[in-house]
Amino acid sequence: DLVEGCEYEFRVMAENEIGTGDPSLPSKPILAKDPIGSTFDNYLFTYSLIVKPSPPVLPEAVDKTKDSVSLSWRVPRHDGKGKIFGYLIEYQKPGAIEWIQANESPESCPDTKFVVTNLPEGGEFRFRIMAVNAAGKSEPAYVKEPVKLLLDANMARDHLAMVGTDITLSATFKGMPIPTVSWKKNDGDVPAHCLIEVTASGSKLHIKKCTRADCGNYTITVQNAAGTKSNLFFFFLDKPGPPRNLKISEVTSESAYLTWQKPEDDGGAVISHYVVQKKDVAAENWTVSNPQCHVTGLVEGKTYRFRVKSQNAIGISRPDTIDVKLIEGLVVKAGSTVVLPAVMHGIPAPTAKWQSEGNELKTEGKCKIVTEGNSTVLTISECVRTDSGEYGLTVANPAGSKSVALHVTV
Repeated sequence: DLVEGCEYEFRVMAENEIGTGDPSLPSKPILAKDPIGSTFDNYLFTYSLIVKPSPPVLPEAVDKTKDSVSLSWRVPRHDGKGKIFGYLIEYQKPGAIEWIQANESPESCPDTKFVVTNLPEGGEFRFRIMAVNAAGKSEPAYVKEPVKLLLDANMARDHLAMVGTDITLSATFKGMPIPTVSWKKNDGDVPAHCLIEVTASGSKLHIKKCTRADCGNYTITVQNAAGTKSNLFFFFLDKPGPPRNLKISEVTSESAYLTWQKPEDDGGAVISHYVVQKKDVAAENWTVSNPQCHVTGLVEGKTYRFRVKSQNAIGISRPDTIDVKLIEGLVVKAGSTVVLPAVMHGIPAPTAKWQSEGNELKTEGKCKIVTEGNSTVLTISECVRTDSGEYGLTVANPAGSKSVALHVTV
């Protein structure tokens, strides 16, 4: 677009998605004219120097299917003073370094459009285009955004959702003539509360506030004179129920074994694993234990609360919970004083009853029992060998009772 015989100065500005930067310093003035060769035998020869063309202009993806992309662009602003033989098209997978050539030669794409076929279905790709003349190929022009291929009507997807949420099953299709669309649930009609939306390029099935009854296999059938395609959707709809019958056994001063039964309701999906948690009753936070039945690393003499949750692809269930006080053995010297403290929790406040070898203990002789608020303490002074044995504490209120025991050796 230069005018022959005029002088021009040039400067360059860099541009990115944010905007255009400051210009460079201007070049020296350049006179616009064709190069002229030398004289030979009183003849003057004029020739043009062919250079590589500039990149194609405004490349874009104008159409796409599950395994192809249609590209278009405009001719380069400058042909390099030579004929454009054609164009080379390349594509690249996200994260890859190498570019893959889509056409064999520039001559196979003489026009400003090309369809890249046989791409991996449903993938995402970047594209670039180069113009070619006798001097070589231009710098590449890139399609601005990566192109995500369409999910065609014959490709299945799994849907996972929670009860009470809105679900949309969708499929995109192409066909001439425009196809007819039908939806089925478990080989029957879809429920009346399902809303079906159909356009020239796709269909959607909407389910508002889904329930467990909506779980199932949904099939979309797309049909025209060219044939029929179907797509099968699966979805599961809830967290599992809590594990059942949580029990504790083989309690020692450092560990305990937990057993439970699988939940009655798996939420419509396979139980992937269980989460075991423990908490000191005096602490506020639960800690996650190893997902095994044998829990170790406990502190002797403390009361722990255990709970187990089941988990599937949707989420984690409510917990099943149990309390336990670790068994501890207490060894004391004869003549010393034994102090057995305990903390009680309950509404209304529970009562406390101490026993030894099945007999209720009261404040008399060497024994002293002090119960205040949520604590109770049994003190045995000047203990002797006959004071050895099993000491138990039972706390009770109208909601129930609970007992713990401790063995004392003098």
